[in-house]
Amino acid sequence: MNGVDNATDLSFNCILCGDDGYIRGEYGGRSLVKTSCNPIPHVFHLECITRWFDSDQQKVKRLDERQCGECNQKKALPLIRMNGMRPLEDESP
Repeated sequence: MNGVDNATDLSFNCILCGDDGYIRGEYGGRSLVKTSCNPIPHVFHLECITRWFDSDQQKVKRLDERQCGECNQKKALPLIRMNGMRPLEDESP
């Protein structure tokens, strides 16, 4: 055994880019975030969901109206970091 407990890893697939991964906070140097969708938040790479929110389809909407890339729920924001489970403080245009 290598001493790494993989039982806490949760597999996911970023539907925006198609990459498989494991939730550990960072995957291959890519930050993971979850949406505020209720009752089930969705997990994305931060760069993928940011691109989605900045897409032509979404950028015509106010920030609080931008929809989740998976379920189209309007309460996708704020995004929550997977490694610390705290809201993102980074500013985005």
